[in-house]
Amino acid sequence: QTLHPFLHAHPTRGNMAPDRRHIGLSSTNTTVLGGVVCLVLMAVYQAVKETHPDTLAQRHHGTSDFLSRHEHDTSYRRAGAGAGAGNRAVSTFRDAMDPFYRYTPRQQADLTRQLSTTQEELRESQQHSKSLTDALAAAHAREEQVANEAAGLRNKLAAAKPEEVEDVVEAEDEIAAEDEHGAHAPDFVEFPESLRPLPADESEDGGAMCGDTHPATEFWGEVVRDGSKNIQASAGKCCESCRQSGRVDKTRRACTVWVWHPTSHECWLKFDDDPNPKPHDHGAHVPWTSGVVPKRPPISYRTIDSVAARTGSGIDKRAAPPPPPTCLHTVLSSSGNAYMNWQTRVMYATYLKYAAAPGSVMKAFTRVLHRGKDDELMMEIPTMRFEPNQGKCDTWCDYPVADRSLAIAQWSKTTDSMRCSHVMMVETDYIYIKTAPLSVLLPPGQAVGFKYGYISPYESNMKGVLESYYADNPDVEKPPGPFKLPQTGNAPSCLNVGDLRRGGPLWAEVLGRTQR
Repeated sequence: QTLHPFLHAHPTRGNMAPDRRHIGLSSTNTTVLGGVVCLVLMAVYQAVKETHPDTLAQRHHGTSDFLSRHEHDTSYRRAGAGAGAGNRAVSTFRDAMDPFYRYTPRQQADLTRQLSTTQEELRESQQHSKSLTDALAAAHAREEQVANEAAGLRNKLAAAKPEEVEDVVEAEDEIAAEDEHGAHAPDFVEFPESLRPLPADESEDGGAMCGDTHPATEFWGEVVRDGSKNIQASAGKCCESCRQSGRVDKTRRACTVWVWHPTSHECWLKFDDDPNPKPHDHGAHVPWTSGVVPKRPPISYRTIDSVAARTGSGIDKRAAPPPPPTCLHTVLSSSGNAYMNWQTRVMYATYLKYAAAPGSVMKAFTRVLHRGKDDELMMEIPTMRFEPNQGKCDTWCDYPVADRSLAIAQWSKTTDSMRCSHVMMVETDYIYIKTAPLSVLLPPGQAVGFKYGYISPYESNMKGVLESYYADNPDVEKPPGPFKLPQTGNAPSCLNVGDLRRGGPLWAEVLGRTQR
């Protein structure tokens, strides 16, 4: 019986256990074992020899991109004893600069240029920071001046004669109005009224119950009602017919898709389990207009346009809402899964810590939730929920982040986006490690972003996406020069809220084109 490649045992009586007294090595096995040991020793010797510093120095001696140990050791001998400390100083300098001299001359030139550019950017940032500091100091001085003027007017009011009271009150009202609309940020309000959804009967989007209307498009599905027997005057009436068709049960509408013909006015009611069905056909040759009724009532918030309409003096003369105060609004996006919610709690805790720092510009926080239903953090963290494009992402989908851009674009149109002049876009796996400085609050048209080195500036697929966008939108000015992508993402980034309001819909459109 073989117990080991080099050990043999003779069968014994009884339980056939090996007799330890008869175990031994044969001469053949001894020879094989000795050969293996010799090979191992030779391999160890060769490895030690190959990795010895002197061997490495000799191997790299003479190359231009590697200052080897041999080079350093022989530099003293080549210089001679008479050179003394001067040559030793040169060698010591080369030791210190060793990482730099390992690069090729072209790489060294690139590094030098990058260093010069970084130094220039640093100087510009310092100048911008100084200007913001000066502006803040001027604002504080003005605040003190206004307070002193108000105090003086109140004293005048106390001592004024009856005929003088009206003039003093008017002057005090002017000072109060100026102080109210100044550039000072408000105190942090964790759950403002702007987070509250509108009741269903006050929804500002009257057509939201019918979803988006798709002209020149035909949807297929299981027919619920024959269109020749359901004549409707308009696409809106056809949609309403679908919406009023009732439910099969608590979870399923009888009709989810409607298809209307503008000439015959036929209104076909259909059912499709997909909340985002693919059109059977679309294009200028298709006479039908189609739409999808959402499975649940949409959620709606007060919009900036509605505020302008209420404060304006007419439809054609809308009063623009007042400019937001100078401060920073942190906006976090999430699909609301359990892991992201755990991360969000950590992130929000760090936000609260540094927002409470004296003089902090961090005055608002909103979690933008792209999800079909409320989640556990709605009452724990300031949250606004928006309907996702991909309803299946409430449970699982390949790419839930695809809903982020549309949700952010929708949020930027709500009154909640008017709380601060700037937005810091973050994600759930971020944390704050200090309060944001004033220097990140750049003028409109400028932004601060993080550079992602893995983004290729010349990515061919994105070049095709943007070229198709410019081809479909000839009125949009194409940037000059060759195609080049900025190596930034949507987060972390800090930008003016007006810029986000204008760029958000374009972001969502480009993302949709990229996916297609």
